[in-house]
Formats: sequence, structure tokens, C-alpha cells
Amino acid sequence: MNDGMITPAESTKRISEGEPLTVSVVIPAYNATATIAAAIESALAQTRPPDEIVVVDDGSKDDTSAVVERFGPIVRLLRQANAGCGQARNTGAREARGTWLAFLDADDLWLPTKLERQLPETADPRIAVVVCRKYSEEGQLLGRRLAFDDLWTRNDAIVSSSLVRRSAFEQAGGFWTLRACEDYHLWLRLTADGWDMANVPEDLVVYMPTAQSLSRQVESFAAAELACVRDIAERTRMSAARMNERLAQCYQRHARGAVHSRNLPVARRLALASLQHRVSATQLWALAVACTPRPVLDLRRRARAALASRTP
Repeated sequence: MNDGMITPAESTKRISEGEPLTVSVVIPAYNATATIAAAIESALAQTRPPDEIVVVDDGSKDDTSAVVERFGPIVRLLRQANAGCGQARNTGAREARGTWLAFLDADDLWLPTKLERQLPETADPRIAVVVCRKYSEEGQLLGRRLAFDDLWTRNDAIVSSSLVRRSAFEQAGGFWTLRACEDYHLWLRLTADGWDMANVPEDLVVYMPTAQSLSRQVESFAAAELACVRDIAERTRMSAARMNERLAQCYQRHARGAVHSRNLPVARRLALASLQHRVSATQLWALAVACTPRPVLDLRRRARAALASRTP
């Protein structure tokens, strides 16, 4: 996949020649009046201060820009027509001056030592991305390195925790054009190109889901992840069997999410779609749960909560 641009070997050469390390924070913001100030303040409060902060107002219809302007020249404000978070990050990255790009969403916060704890990892010229997370979604302790095979089965790298080598980011062409899973697509492209991802096994980001993010359509997000998986499989000339296994996993996971939110028609569609790629007991169980009447699911949820409350 590598097209002859910046490689880990070239990165080693640049570091040996003393290329300075500078950090630009890039914050995409859309209708973020309620949260953008706190996000900026968390970046300003870093024990290792960033060299600049760039906020991209992605066509907000509220007072997001006015809130950012109150910080004065310490924060650079860019404006663009609404194009989605990924494209707003790309705009900020093009205008930023740092050799490393620290992405922060407008509704998330950094703990004060986030950059300080991540920056030592940048000395390794093979590293394109540094993230920070202690446990996976399944509760497993994450290691200090995440390779393509680790990321292929699940995305454990939260974009607001990412510190990205600018040269690698530019080589990859930035974030994808989809409005969801664009970060996951970038991590897979970079690691498929031979770059490594470092992980600081600490939770240094406070993720603040808003009503907007919580209500995101399950099917549209599933469609974005499925498109991401298919594109990466094609780029890497992956076997059909491996791709189908991952597609079935995607459908099943989103079916579970739809069941959890009680969107049962969507859950059934997604569970049925998973069977087109793999038939297993897990897939059949997901379909059975999706076909369970809502009152029964609610009773099951209450019973599990009651049992959990009695556990010492």
C-alpha cells in the first residue's frame, strides 16, 4: 500500500537530523456551544502545553465561534461549511504547524497529563499514532502496541486520545470522507502501511457523549463501519473468508446495540444480514434475541439488574 512517500525509515532519518517536536491540537466543532470551552480549557491545562490550538467550526448554527473567539489569539479559529468531523479535522491539520497532531472532539476532555504521558512514545520512528486507553470495550487490558491485526477485529483507539505523526497523516491522505468510522479507517490504513500504533495504558480522556451522539442512527453508523471494512479488505487484498468474518462481526455488534436501545426492527435486519456472511451459534443467538418481544427483553434487563444489585 505504501506509495513511496514518508516511511518509518524516512521518519528515523528526520529524527536523527533533529527535526523539532511540536504539537498542534485540532478540535472540530459543530453546534458545540455547551462544550467547546471546556474542551479548549482541558487542552490549555496540559502539563506539557501544546504549541498551538486550532478549532474548526464545521458550519455551526449556534454560538460556537463566538465562544471560541473569547479565548483570543491563543486559539486559532477556522470556519467552513458543514462537511463532518473528519473533513473538519483535515482542514485543521492542513492549517496546523505542528509535527504532531493531537485530535480532540469538542465534547470530550483531556486529563492534565495526557500529552506529557504520550510524548515519550514519539521517539520511536516507527510510531505513527499514540493513543491512551487502559481497557478494551470487552474489559481486556490493552497492550502498549496495537498492530493491524489488533485493530482489524475492533477499534480500541478513541480519536480524542490520538496523537498523530503529521508526516504519516499526510502520507495516508488524512481522514476518510465518511461521517463515521473515519478515524478507524485511518488507523487501519496506517498500520497496513507498516506504521505502528503506541498505546499508553491509562484513561487520560473523558468521553462526554451528548444527546446528539447518543441518538446517532444505528444503521447509518453500521453502514459506515461496513464500508470501512470492505475498503480496507480491498486495499490489503484480504481473503474473502477473513473479510466475511469481520462483516458478520460488525452486523452482530450493531444488532446488539440496536437491541440495547430497543430498536428491534433494525436489530432484526442487522442480525439477518450477519448470517449472509457467517452462520454460527453466536449469529443465530443474536437473531433470536432480536426477535424477542420487547416486554420480555425489559423483564430480562430488570432481572439482571436485580441480581447484580444483590451481588456482594
